[in-house]
Amino acid sequence: MEQAIVEIKYNAINRPYFVMKNQKGETIAVSESFSDRIDCERCIINVRENTAIAQEIPLGESGENPKFELREYLPGKFQFLLYSIKNEIILTSEPCNSLQECINRMKEFKESFVWAKIVDLL
Repeated sequence: MEQAIVEIKYNAINRPYFVMKNQKGETIAVSESFSDRIDCERCIINVRENTAIAQEIPLGESGENPKFELREYLPGKFQFLLYSIKNEIILTSEPCNSLQECINRMKEFKESFVWAKIVDLL
């Protein structure tokens, strides 16, 4: 795989969602499921727009939206969240086993998602 991709899929109850994979094919983030395909595509656009301008907020700090925020959701397990300008969580990353891994994944996501190729797996 030469570039990051966003895969659009359907879950077991036939609701669309998307998965962002890096250039190595590793899953970075998985969206929530949506009521229909149009909402899924709108969210991809929203994530792209917010990713381009979001600031990176260190663990335990707060900042203006849109933002990438780091959190420890279980002891030793970290993830990043992307908040929209309206303070809505629009994306949550896959779990990471260290804070540094999470920071690296967040930076990778930020650099790759805007240019990621969309692949329709429906």
